[in-house]
Amino acid sequence: MRDVEKLGTIKIANIISPAAYLTGSALFPLLSTLSVKLSIQYGNTSISAYGYVNYGNILCNFFQVVDTGTQFGFLALQIISKLDAKASKTDVLMLLGLFVVHRNSHIQETLPLLQEGYTTAIEFGNLVLAGYNGHSFCLNSFWCGQSLATLEQEICAYCHSLMQLNQLTTANYCRIYWQPVLNLLGLAEHTTLLSGKALEETEFLQQLQSAKDGYGLYIFHLYKLMLCFLFGEIEPAKNHAIEVRRYFMAGAGLVSEPVFYLYESLLTLAQLNPELDETSEALQGVIENQTKLQQWAYHAPMNYQHKVDLVAAEKCRVLGQKAEAIEFYEKAISLTKANEYTQEEALANELAAKFYLHWGKERIAGEYMIAAYYAYARWGAKAKVADLEARYPQLLAPILEQIRSPLSTHETIFTLGSVTSTSSATSSSSVSVALDLAAILKASQAISGEIELEKLLSSLLSIVIENAGADKCVFMLLRDDRLLIKGSITEGSKPVVLQRLPIEESQEIPLKLIYKVKHNRQTVVLLDATTERTLINDPYIMRQQPKSILCSPILHQGKLMGILYLENNLVTGAFTSDRVELLNLLCAQAAISLENARLYERSQNYAQQLEQSLEELKNSEARFQKLANNVPGLIYQIRIQADGSASVPYVSSGCQTLYEVAAEDVMVGKYSLRDFEHPDDRAEAFRAVIESAQTLTPFQHEWRIITPSGKVKWVKAAAQPERREDGETVWDGMLIDITDRKQAEAAVIQKSQELQQTLVDLQNTQLQMVQSEKMASLGNLVAGVAHEINNPVGFICGNLNETQQTVQDLVEHLNLYRDRAPETEVADHAEDIDLDYIIEDLPKMIDSMKVGCDRIKSISTSLRTFSRADKDYKAPFNIHEGIDSTLLILKYRLKANDERPAIEVVKDYGNIPTIECFPGQLNQVFMNILANAIDALDESNTGRSFAEIQANPNRITITTSLEDNQAKITITDNGKGMSESVKEKIFDHLFTTKAVGKGTGLGLAIARLIVVEQHFGMI
Repeated sequence: MRDVEKLGTIKIANIISPAAYLTGSALFPLLSTLSVKLSIQYGNTSISAYGYVNYGNILCNFFQVVDTGTQFGFLALQIISKLDAKASKTDVLMLLGLFVVHRNSHIQETLPLLQEGYTTAIEFGNLVLAGYNGHSFCLNSFWCGQSLATLEQEICAYCHSLMQLNQLTTANYCRIYWQPVLNLLGLAEHTTLLSGKALEETEFLQQLQSAKDGYGLYIFHLYKLMLCFLFGEIEPAKNHAIEVRRYFMAGAGLVSEPVFYLYESLLTLAQLNPELDETSEALQGVIENQTKLQQWAYHAPMNYQHKVDLVAAEKCRVLGQKAEAIEFYEKAISLTKANEYTQEEALANELAAKFYLHWGKERIAGEYMIAAYYAYARWGAKAKVADLEARYPQLLAPILEQIRSPLSTHETIFTLGSVTSTSSATSSSSVSVALDLAAILKASQAISGEIELEKLLSSLLSIVIENAGADKCVFMLLRDDRLLIKGSITEGSKPVVLQRLPIEESQEIPLKLIYKVKHNRQTVVLLDATTERTLINDPYIMRQQPKSILCSPILHQGKLMGILYLENNLVTGAFTSDRVELLNLLCAQAAISLENARLYERSQNYAQQLEQSLEELKNSEARFQKLANNVPGLIYQIRIQADGSASVPYVSSGCQTLYEVAAEDVMVGKYSLRDFEHPDDRAEAFRAVIESAQTLTPFQHEWRIITPSGKVKWVKAAAQPERREDGETVWDGMLIDITDRKQAEAAVIQKSQELQQTLVDLQNTQLQMVQSEKMASLGNLVAGVAHEINNPVGFICGNLNETQQTVQDLVEHLNLYRDRAPETEVADHAEDIDLDYIIEDLPKMIDSMKVGCDRIKSISTSLRTFSRADKDYKAPFNIHEGIDSTLLILKYRLKANDERPAIEVVKDYGNIPTIECFPGQLNQVFMNILANAIDALDESNTGRSFAEIQANPNRITITTSLEDNQAKITITDNGKGMSESVKEKIFDHLFTTKAVGKGTGLGLAIARLIVVEQHFGMI
């Protein structure tokens, strides 16, 4: 971008944006969008990155379009890297770390960004941004499971550094993060009161309120909410939750937002009685929080899914859904372990333990509580460890056995105190009074630092012989319920380890004592072994005469892992209570390390098996590759990520033969198999892939490809999709060349089409022949009848004309004669024969005869019209005359009979001029349709009486009209109609619904042929 005006606009927008965001102004999204729009239109510049990362923040946290938002965030990161935009770097890194990266990546990935942002800000002298990057690093570090001990040092360093830089606001935020860490470490007088080394709660809260520091108050009450909930102070926790809600917008989009949803929901559920209904009003807030948590977890399950599952487990607990609760507890615990959220792993185990305890499953509750105990200890939360010891000593008994084991001798029983004191909020060991704490820690670290069994045993034996006052030490390991001697050491010599000698075969230990400790799982200390009555007959005691003996079980989560045997042959009472307590501590650590070593040994065995399996896999892969290379086609694997991106990690060498490109070029992305798809087939092939991906049904499809040489080939693919846990869809399949088959199919289809057309032509020819022959026969018959009638009618008609004239003359003559003649006998005769009537009626009779002759002429004309022979070209024709002539011929069928009244014919003729057609053929159409109508009406009369038919008479309606310069003829009857299945077949060749002998199945087929194919009309 070189436009000065546009650059200035972006700079101004970037300057205003922070103030707009902090004040909640609607300008903030508009300013960010403006900056992005200008950068896209006019090109990127070093200051574009700030607009992109702000836009990413808006998409992620305002609109929940997380994938696109994080893409804009990383685009900003690429710009500052490519353009070396150090001036914008601190802003971009801070916003990425605070608002964007954790929306779809692990929170730990934000830490290096914020550290770099802090360092860069210091280098450029931007102290304000140094403060924001620094305090954001401390915030995110706490909520992603960092060790409290390490975190305390880091927060302390950032806090002091920011105070020296006079960044008091962000330094105060660090103080808020620092004090809860101190409380959890056990370095505060009260576990939930934020008063100690970092700040004094009352004074500091007043300071925040006076400054109206919304974020400070938000985060202060959030940490108080967490502490109160962890230590069981429910009522104060409720008040702090209300305060967090009050200042909630100050922390929107931060990693702390879903943390609040988690703790507020857990707090609400902790107060509810079991067996509530799911629609209970009290659960509505939890449901709303869950909806929001699920939105966060959808895009970043590694950060937030375990929170969703933990709340779901507690909700199921309240609703009495035990099976569902168990499943959700396990899912939450598994995810916290997998993603290293130690504090929430501890919390999930603790809540699961409470669930089982309330259910009455104390043994299972103990296992979960022990897991919580260890998780809190790994996190470094000594105060919470002490809290668990105080609240659930019965559940933690297996752990405390190592440090509270009763000792027995025939004279003295040592009563040892707990390693962890619960009299205050801090944890301390009474061992530190008598022994050097540094030496204890050194020994513990030396043991815990070993994971290989050989080194662990060597280290353990050396440390014990050095610190416990023994001159001999034997270590026994329990395997398959048998004790095996795995190592031994004597003072002044090196340890001997990895023996596998069963204790029954050893002459170096008192077996009676070993069996006793194995059975009772209690530490036994003998001040003077030679005086122990129960061992006086033991062969080893009799032979060696040891002075002092200590035999201690090594327990892990209440299970016996091994036994440590020590003896001193010089003095009695060598194993004092302090040394016993030290050994208990070492044994506790040794138990953990032994379990780790066992797991490591198992993993090594698995590794060897894996190497063997890999070798077998390589051999199998070689065989597969050989097979794949010989397959007539290619074998492939296609992967489509959840974001839609695709890759082809494997294609066999057959790709070269089929696609004319090397398989390696496809696998590295130089070519895509989709590039070769025929343009006409691409859309359908893509649709088939999408359908397979959505339904996870087998993919089978055929399409064409165009190779680089221009060859068009048909291919067929078959593959089985598989959906992975990360949303990726994988197809393993095979693709073969089916060009030859397709060509053969095309030849068969073409031949079939030709045969089909030949059949159609034959049928049409048959229809035409039938029609022609039928019409010829009918025409000849009708024409002959018309001709035979026409001759005598013409003769009669001519004679009638002459007769009429002659009669007229006679009448005139008679009238003259009557006028002159006297009243004689002639007059009497005229009166007798009613001459006046004859004179009057005879002309009328002759007129009636002429009308009859005209009628016969009309019938003859209609017959000639119907039977007129068509020429090989169309001729003008009045379709109304054709219809009328057809009705005349069918009149005998329309008349009334014994079974029904006459069929009424209603004609509604439009103004239609003569049309160019084949008249004879159209008359045949009218005949076939009208005859069918009469048949249909007769069929509909079946079962009806004459009176019923007369009440609703049969009717045929003929309507003609002119539409779009085409003649439309509609012939309807009021019969019972026909079904849809019949309608689909009425024009089929030889199809008829009439009884055998009454229909040929040709009538409507002929009609369709005449209308559609001869006259290009529709029927």
